[in-house]
Amino acid sequence: MVQAKKQLLLQALYSAGLLQLFLASQRNKVTILMLHGVIDPNAPSAWKPLRSQLTTKELSKTLTILARYYHFVSLPEAAEMLAGTRPLVPHSLALTFDDGYRNNLTFALPILRQFKAPATVFLCTGNVTKQEPFWFDRLDYAVQSMNDKSHQGIPELKEIDFSNRENLTRSFITFIRKEKTNYPTDADMRSAINNLTERMEQRSGQGLADFFADDPWSGVLTWDEVQKAAAEVHFGSHGIDHCQLGLISPDAAREELLASREAIEFHTGSPCRHLAYPNGSFNNNLISLVKEYKYLSAVTSMHGLNRAGAEMFTLRRIAFPRNNSAAGTITVTTGLSAGWQKISKKF
Repeated sequence: MVQAKKQLLLQALYSAGLLQLFLASQRNKVTILMLHGVIDPNAPSAWKPLRSQLTTKELSKTLTILARYYHFVSLPEAAEMLAGTRPLVPHSLALTFDDGYRNNLTFALPILRQFKAPATVFLCTGNVTKQEPFWFDRLDYAVQSMNDKSHQGIPELKEIDFSNRENLTRSFITFIRKEKTNYPTDADMRSAINNLTERMEQRSGQGLADFFADDPWSGVLTWDEVQKAAAEVHFGSHGIDHCQLGLISPDAAREELLASREAIEFHTGSPCRHLAYPNGSFNNNLISLVKEYKYLSAVTSMHGLNRAGAEMFTLRRIAFPRNNSAAGTITVTTGLSAGWQKISKKF
């Protein structure tokens, strides 16, 4: 009921031109949208992740709306505008894809071409080189492989509700969020998660690695694919293996920043000067290292728009809107939705 009333109000504001008026007031801010995987629901696959995935239909519909109100730019162009080295184009919007899933090219890129929308894909170079699934995808598949009562006796899974897919999804997402903040270091978290995943794989006799290479959901780009796409897609660093950079030692952080950048530059033949912090994890010491290794910008998972003169190593992003209405989309991309949520919590 509350959601329905909200949609009616937004539509009324849109019909009256008030949302468009607010959008106009934001014309000199740069919007950076954050995406991950993009999937064609009809693509054959052995499984479906619990984590929600953007569909090709949603991507196309939302870009159709965004194209009416925004000017698509690449992240390097957006960074130059914010740094003051390029004239700012009103209503500039950049698309960024975290992780480096193959579906960014197979499913998303053909749609992006239709809208002449540049993309930046942030690669985890270790996963690309080793062709290994991300720990969270591997864990997702392992959890779903626990049929009947096979999960019993694994204490870490006591908070996960296996009664149906809806409850499993909700409890799994909650579990992931807690695990990310439950350990003092990223290495401790990974060790615990990998141990848990291995035990589940042993019980079920199967794992995501068995078919990962051809999986449309979790498959990661190869260096050959990166090299071929480098002429039309900008590739940035997401570290080596998606570790939380703010929770590792300075020496480890140096390796993540330098080795990932060098690998991308070697395989693309182009400078790698833009970074996305995995899980949005960073601190002041890390920012100093990012500057030391000659990156020009770093994007976070902090919500918001960016003004010219912004701190270039804590750029804000907004999660890609999945509301197919123009009113809902504008509400998200202008930051109004976040304000709405804050107000709603007070009542």
